[in-house]
Amino acid sequence: MKKIKHLSDEMLIEAYRDGGSQKAALVLYKRYEPLVQGLIGKVSLDHEEREDLFQEIEIRIFDNLLHSYRELGCFRRWIVTISVNAINDYLRRKAREPLTATYDLVNHPSEAVSSSFSRYRERAYRQLERAVEAQSPESRRLLEMIYKERKTYSMAAEELGISKSGSHKRLRILLPKIKEHLHLNGVDEFPDDDSFIDV
Repeated sequence: MKKIKHLSDEMLIEAYRDGGSQKAALVLYKRYEPLVQGLIGKVSLDHEEREDLFQEIEIRIFDNLLHSYRELGCFRRWIVTISVNAINDYLRRKAREPLTATYDLVNHPSEAVSSSFSRYRERAYRQLERAVEAQSPESRRLLEMIYKERKTYSMAAEELGISKSGSHKRLRILLPKIKEHLHLNGVDEFPDDDSFIDV
């Protein structure tokens, strides 16, 4: 039998998705880590920001791989798309710039669209608040530190008395739960970039 590191991407993905193989996930991780790091390296960030961004991309990749990946094209291209989207989201959050769609609505208002957008936005935030309130106090604090106070994973982990990898693990479990709550309550996309949920 082939050693696992020599398996194709498709075989590794199948082993991870269908069999929960952590070895397969690790091989995929090592195979594509240089690509993701190269994309991050093109952006002007300090060491800790690069590390945080890499871990955010890692969470997105493995979460999407389990829940929404469709084998319709090149896996490498899919990794690049996820990474570039995460980098852009990170930079927008850092700069606190609104999404282009929000900018267009503000600068080119149509009463009907604007009113509908406002109602959707209000409902989306109400559902997000409910989803977050349903979590444990420690989980709520972790979300608050990472996404509202913009603390690094290291700072959040230190305050909670857990390891940095522990904070990532918790987020990896928390975010799908919150996304599921939002989807079940009719929130399919979030109305602005201050949100931490990329549904």
